[in-house]
Amino acid sequence: EPIRETAQVLRENLASFSESTRCVEAGVSSANGTGEFRYFPSMPGESTMHPRSRETQVGLLESKINDEIRTLREERGPDELLQAMEDIKAQSRLQMKEKGVDRECRLATLSTILKQQRAFFSPNETIDLLKIDVEGEELAALQGIRL
Repeated sequence: EPIRETAQVLRENLASFSESTRCVEAGVSSANGTGEFRYFPSMPGESTMHPRSRETQVGLLESKINDEIRTLREERGPDELLQAMEDIKAQSRLQMKEKGVDRECRLATLSTILKQQRAFFSPNETIDLLKIDVEGEELAALQGIRL
């Protein structure tokens, strides 16, 4: 997880489950270095290296919400349900307009991360599961593997 605040929350959550699970504060890439991420404090899961693709997703989400509200109006659903949908739309609109904060974050190859984490493993211990969430950077993550 490249963003410090999100990595800290993830570490705290992982601590209660397992001592052998680790969160590495870095983005996985094809080369070691740094990269700029757009961090959204009220929606950290939406943070991204690709703010333009997020803007496209936001537009699609807003369109879907509008379609659902239009359907409710046509079906003359209960006023409470319609009001709830309007509230969701208003809240979503506020969240979608959050500009975010640009953060310079560490990037590392998968090989570099594994080499650095090796100190935590015994000599004959293996990695049974490696989970990475690279938000469209799958090729870069794979290119960072040095055998």
